[in-house]
Amino acid sequence: MQVSKTILIIEDDEEMCWALDSILEKEGYNVLAINRGKEAIQEIENQNIDLIILDYKLPDMTGKKILDLWGVKNPKCKFIIITAYGTSKLKKELMNSGAVAFFDKPFKIKRLVNTVNKLLKTQ
Repeated sequence: MQVSKTILIIEDDEEMCWALDSILEKEGYNVLAINRGKEAIQEIENQNIDLIILDYKLPDMTGKKILDLWGVKNPKCKFIIITAYGTSKLKKELMNSGAVAFFDKPFKIKRLVNTVNKLLKTQ
């Protein structure tokens, strides 16, 4: 029996969060969804997370801060950044900090799901 992988979605747009949660659960993943960075950090410390889908701009901090804090502590956890504020400089900075994928909003959900599947099926 294959153990289901756990995905944490950190996204302040509730509709986006709900849509990603629903779609990824249908793919067979355990999904946690949080809207604020501080709450997400607490959840990350208490859960075994395989992949984080992280909005860059959150109400209480940037996704880069979460990536910097958690990526160093758990290099096995993969980060996908999603943002409406993407620039080539920001993308390069986040990829150099450990993100494995970067999606500019709006993005095709199917493309994100394919990326998630590819990343988690190879673990």
